[in-house]
Amino acid sequence: MSSDQVQYTHGYKLPALAGLNRRTAESHASWLLPRLKPGDRVLDAGPGPGTITLGLARAVSPGKVTGVEIGQPYVDLATETARNDNVENVEFLQGDALDLDFDDETFDVVFSFAVLEHIPEPIDALREWYRVLKPGGLIAVGSSAVSWHAHPLDAPLGPPKMNFYYRVWETNGGHPDMAADQPQLVRRAGFQDIEIGGFFQHSDPQQQASTWPERFRDPDFIKQAVDAGFASAEEIEEVAQEVEAWGKDPDAWYMLPWFWALGRKPG
Repeated sequence: MSSDQVQYTHGYKLPALAGLNRRTAESHASWLLPRLKPGDRVLDAGPGPGTITLGLARAVSPGKVTGVEIGQPYVDLATETARNDNVENVEFLQGDALDLDFDDETFDVVFSFAVLEHIPEPIDALREWYRVLKPGGLIAVGSSAVSWHAHPLDAPLGPPKMNFYYRVWETNGGHPDMAADQPQLVRRAGFQDIEIGGFFQHSDPQQQASTWPERFRDPDFIKQAVDAGFASAEEIEEVAQEVEAWGKDPDAWYMLPWFWALGRKPG
């Protein structure tokens, strides 16, 4: 499996960035930070806009963090963010996280957040990350499970309203509920001493009520959903309008669950 076979359902437009730009190492990788050491060499597989990556770089300075991202728009954005924040011990490269251009046993830590759920065969990614880790190196991955997202029961979010979105995601080779399988996949890839945990992220309901409809209305997404028979354009637009209206409800709220797994490469 290579990067040209991976389709990122969320896309690289503003709706995708709305949530990613709010992530930091302190908010989304606090479970990893105490385990990092100055001088560590870290790979961030799929860093997106790089907001978490910069925090990892600060934690391991004078060590180095390399972010490998499939999407060139994110590489450019992350590089610019690092430059603006004066973080010099980090680099962002466009590349394939399933076929890395690094020698065996290069990194002390491999970190990847919200990436496995978009890879058709996530075990392949974990085995590649195992390859580039030094003996005794640490794997740190985090994923969500969209069917476990929390919101009022009458909110037009989650199944069954959004089944058309989940089905497109799965058609693209993704796994909307990856978090449920994450620990066993890490173990199957050869890692030992597995630790797991999780946390909830509060999200502004108005932001969710903007992000999801914009994703639904992407012309490429609509075509894919309609051509596959998952929903009509009219049905998609109806759900988009319901979500927008829900965001204005004073009782609206939204929580995202994240689950992480840590493991060690034997050595």
